Amino acid sequence: MEGLNYMVRKTNELGWIRGFGAYTNRANNMEITHLLYADDSLVFCGVEVSQIRHLRAILTIFEAISGLHVNWQKSCLFPVNQVNNMQGLSDNLGCQVASLPTKYLGMPLGAKNKELEVWSEVLERSERKLTRWKSQYLSLGGRVTLIKSVLDALPTYMLSRFPLPKSIGKKLNKLRRVFLWQGNKEKQGYNLVKWEEVIMSKVQGGLGIKNLSIQNTSLLQKWLWTFCCEDTSLWRRFIAEKYGLHSNWITEEVNGTFGCSVWKTIRRMWTDFNAQVTFKVGNGLKISFWNEIWLGDVKMRILFPDLYIISLQQNDTTTQMWSPQGWNLIFRRALNDWEVERVVDLLQTLNLFLGINAESDKPVWKCIVVEFLQMTADLWNMFICIPGVKWTMPRTTFEVLTRWQGIGKRGSKGDWWKNVPACIWWTLWKERNGSLKWQRKTEKFGCFETGSG
Repeated sequence: MEGLNYMVRKTNELGWIRGFGAYTNRANNMEITHLLYADDSLVFCGVEVSQIRHLRAILTIFEAISGLHVNWQKSCLFPVNQVNNMQGLSDNLGCQVASLPTKYLGMPLGAKNKELEVWSEVLERSERKLTRWKSQYLSLGGRVTLIKSVLDALPTYMLSRFPLPKSIGKKLNKLRRVFLWQGNKEKQGYNLVKWEEVIMSKVQGGLGIKNLSIQNTSLLQKWLWTFCCEDTSLWRRFIAEKYGLHSNWITEEVNGTFGCSVWKTIRRMWTDFNAQVTFKVGNGLKISFWNEIWLGDVKMRILFPDLYIISLQQNDTTTQMWSPQGWNLIFRRALNDWEVERVVDLLQTLNLFLGINAESDKPVWKCIVVEFLQMTADLWNMFICIPGVKWTMPRTTFEVLTRWQGIGKRGSKGDWWKNVPACIWWTLWKERNGSLKWQRKTEKFGCFETGSG
């Protein structure tokens, strides 16, 4: 397939085949001519007969060189918008004419993502699964297991690509709710617990059944993470070309009304996503020195707004302001005495920076466990003070238990001393889960909570 890839790209460079562009009117327009996956190929070209003939020649030559056979009976020609001479084009190519929407690699192609027909197969598959199960012979726990392992997993692929319409979400919830409380019985069952409580995680008191709305948001936000990390991927470069870059991490806001609804939905999630990540400096080519969180928990322009205003490097990256000799801070005027003190404070803050390296800049999740470090140290020290021993926390759990038992043998502390590590770990685990639950309730942000126990 690499040979076919090169041949199609070469014909595009020569202007014999024109692909699908990010813009309709632009001189340097990025074009996508083909997508290849295993033995499935999707080729974009214009409606001119010459382009169809060039495509036919490419495929014929590829057959002769590679020994692979193109199944023309299974190949289809799909018109996009209005195409007048479809039959003539299909005769030149030697394949049949089909119409959009269709499917490519299990993905609806040419359909509006908010149309209910896109989700009809998910509903049908869920209903077919329910009819095969003899739920009258299943306990409540068995039905919960089937919902979590099967019904929750069926829409995952679509949830990771399209925003979930509210009407489809209600239908899927109804299927799961009826199966949970009623099963296949003709007699109506009673909902013993509110569905909103059922789909909570087990830590929150629910059954761990997934909240489809939160799962959909989480899966769509994975595209934001991928957009930040995969600079050279085809889809990322195409999206950046089509909508333009707001920063090195995200595109401009999408305000159009046609042909952009999927990315428009994903782009709206950037504010919530950005609040949960910070950026790790590698080579410093992508991270803005003043405008992004890369050192500590606050942006530099928030910590030092007075210096940001007079800076001539407001949009410079970290690597542009860093050198092996130190930081290159350039201001638009001479500094006042009190501003010199602020510069000293800034440089002291920057002393925590270890320098750039060869790795690429990347986002990292904010760690909420950091606040428990002091609590952990206090708990261990509280018990270590009893025998009057000073120690450094070992790296592994095995070393902790071995040395702890050795300390216990020095005195007659009994069996309770052996149970102290387990009690500390159990206390920290409960406190950590309680903090997560409290954080979700107060911030009302649950995009990364899938609802599974």
